[in-house]
Amino acid sequence: MKKYNHIAVMIRGLPRTWDYAKHSIFYTYEKIAFNVDYYFSTWDYDYIDEFKIRSDFIGKKLIAFIKCPVVPEFRDVFRSPGWFSYNLIPYKRFRESEVKYDAIFDQRTDCINYIFGDHFDVLPDTYYTEWVCPEQKPIRHVCDCNFVCDSKTYEKIALRFLKTEMDLGQVNWRDPIFDWSNAVRSSNIADSTGKTIVLNTEAIVFNYLTQAGLEIKVKRLINSLLCRPSMMKLCPDPLQIMFLPRPWEWFLTFNNGSYDKWNSFTSKEKELLCLEYNINPKEYFL
Repeated sequence: MKKYNHIAVMIRGLPRTWDYAKHSIFYTYEKIAFNVDYYFSTWDYDYIDEFKIRSDFIGKKLIAFIKCPVVPEFRDVFRSPGWFSYNLIPYKRFRESEVKYDAIFDQRTDCINYIFGDHFDVLPDTYYTEWVCPEQKPIRHVCDCNFVCDSKTYEKIALRFLKTEMDLGQVNWRDPIFDWSNAVRSSNIADSTGKTIVLNTEAIVFNYLTQAGLEIKVKRLINSLLCRPSMMKLCPDPLQIMFLPRPWEWFLTFNNGSYDKWNSFTSKEKELLCLEYNINPKEYFL
């Protein structure tokens, strides 16, 4: 396989299943590049053990570990990834005074990776994603994580945390809940009255990328599977999943044909699973 010379992997989010997923994350990126720089950003919560996470990078090149200020208006599922990314930019820029990155990889903390495609050259002003919906134009939704881009494009995408509902007014932030069979993920949160609302994250991201003048391309060298504690229970060794002939098909079979079996669990069941694997239940907003 042709390799990149130098890449940056921007890991972001709450730790969640990081201890489980990190093995596949390290393996896949070090498989596709000769030199890998890692960056890690999370929320500034006291319970997050910075020393423990830093120790996971012994023998690797960890450029920065950041605990981002907890700004309430940046904590929704659209703005928080941008806020995490934005806080890493000064460290990325300083590092780029010494090296040139062939590609920047966005990476959630709680995804298992596996090699899916072939090496490709990353073009400017382009957002390389795992999927769009529908597959034929006009596209209305785009995967909002684990994307690939060049350095300047990464900085443009990070600025999403500054956007308001008014800025993205053509998007319905509170769409009806979509089924994953239609390849759209929605996230439930509580509004100021305590009533459950839905943020159609993928539609908002698509609108933001379009407004930013970025081209969207479906191209995957690394594919990812969202890893909940329920997956840890079934398959203690994540590396087994990586080397299956068709990891995605296994994932759907495990979840009984749905995207996320985790969503069918009660709050109590989720809490017990989290505690079993030393995960703070608050990270799943129970």
